[in-house]
Amino acid sequence: MTEGFLAQGADIILPVGGPLYQGAAEAIRADGDNALLLGVDSDLREKEPDYADLIFVSIEKGLDVTVYEAIESAVEGNFAGGTTYTGTLENEGVGISDFGDFESELPDGMLDELDTIRQGIIDGTIEVESPSSPAASE
Repeated sequence: MTEGFLAQGADIILPVGGPLYQGAAEAIRADGDNALLLGVDSDLREKEPDYADLIFVSIEKGLDVTVYEAIESAVEGNFAGGTTYTGTLENEGVGISDFGDFESELPDGMLDELDTIRQGIIDGTIEVESPSSPAASE
């Protein structure tokens, strides 16, 4: 699939599903393309340093936060089975990694703008319209 995306001129590839990023990275290298990858679930640069030069940024699930909070609530006797945990920017259940070596290539002010957007989503000044957002389930 990555070869097809590259043939169409893709700049960024988002391989979602386990180790699919490995095949995508190898296709980019074999093609000699300058395309980059978005990591999924955790900081892929940390997980796969061999591919760090191809990973622009990673979309992170804060599973460590989720597990920690579940254990903490169980230890404190507050764990409520059958409840749903929703990772948000505010509880650090979702987020993005840093941009690693690509940070120097970002436009001036982009990191500040991303921080402003993140805070706006957290404080509600930016409305998130998704059936999966916590607000949609209220």
